[in-house]
This record gives sequence, structure tokens and C-alpha cells, in this order.
Amino acid sequence: MQNEIVPAAAEGMPMTRRAMLGALPAAAASVALPVEAAAAKETPMEKVNRLGWELAEALNDYADGRMHAMIFPSDKRKYAVGFVFTDLGTPYGEELATIRDLIDQHRETFTRWNEVCHLADECDERFDPAMVPVVEALDDLEEELTNALIAAPATSYEALTLKAAHLAALDARHGVSYEQASKFLQTLRNPTVRL
Repeated sequence: MQNEIVPAAAEGMPMTRRAMLGALPAAAASVALPVEAAAAKETPMEKVNRLGWELAEALNDYADGRMHAMIFPSDKRKYAVGFVFTDLGTPYGEELATIRDLIDQHRETFTRWNEVCHLADECDERFDPAMVPVVEALDDLEEELTNALIAAPATSYEALTLKAAHLAALDARHGVSYEQASKFLQTLRNPTVRL
């Protein structure tokens, strides 16, 4: 079967200078100039930043946003891309903020207790019976905050390290009981904690 000859759409229409000049901007826009192409080329830093942000956006939808990527230069590692659980409990930033807040409250309470504890000591010459309930309330609050810190979820390395450093500092001042230290150690055996 032979191909049919079909006239082109503009065939038979007269081509005027005005029509040609009107078509020039469209033709010029469709031609890529070498200078513009060179200027549009990404630098390695721009490419890494663009791809990094694209990956960050994609990770929001991957594994419910609970993972982050570790990426190395491909010529430095056999397996250059890896994905790691960020946390398995509360959102990553929220977990750290809760632990920092508990530590700040605990330090403030402990500082206030140190400032007034001698006033509730009957052996001290500055003893003030009115301060006994104040110091007891600070004692109770300090223990409550220590227990809250121990119970606070720490599913990321950063949260666990922050919590452990504060509790170790307390223990150095004999501020953690054996029971509290045991409860903290049990959180290290928690299967949801990933280091």
C-alpha cells in the first residue's frame, strides 16, 4: 500500500514577511544557546543541596517519617546510602525537648533545695521551723522530677545520652537511689531503644 500524500496545514497559504517576523520569537525561544546552557549547569554543591532537600521531603513519606538517611561519597564506601530509624516513640524533637525540660526543672528545684535545706536542719543555728514544709515539698518535687526523667522515653541516641549524662551527674552527688538507678538501667534493655 502506498503512502497517501496529505497537504501540510500551511501548504497553499502565502507566507508574508509579517508572518515570518511574528514566528521569530517562538523559534528563538526553542533554540538553546550554549552560553545559557553553561550558566544553567549546577555546581556540585548546588546539586548536593537540591538532592538533599528532595530526599528530606521524600523521607517525610517513607516509613512514616521515622527514618533518616546516611549518605557517603560513592567512591568511599561500598554501601554509600543507608537508612536508619530516627526514633520509635515520640517525635524526635519532642522527645529531646521533654527530656531537656525535665532536666531544667530538676536543676532549678535542686538549686532551690540547696539554697534552703540548711534552714530545715534542726542542728543548724539558722534553723527555721517554717522552712521545714518548704524543704520537704522541694524534696518531693525533686524526687518526682527524677522519676519523671527516668520514665521519659529515650528512643534516640541523643535523648538517651542526654538523660544518662544528667543522671550520672546526680549519681556522682549521691542524688540517685539504687531503685532509681535500676529503673534507668532497665530502659537500656528496652527493645524500642535503637542505638
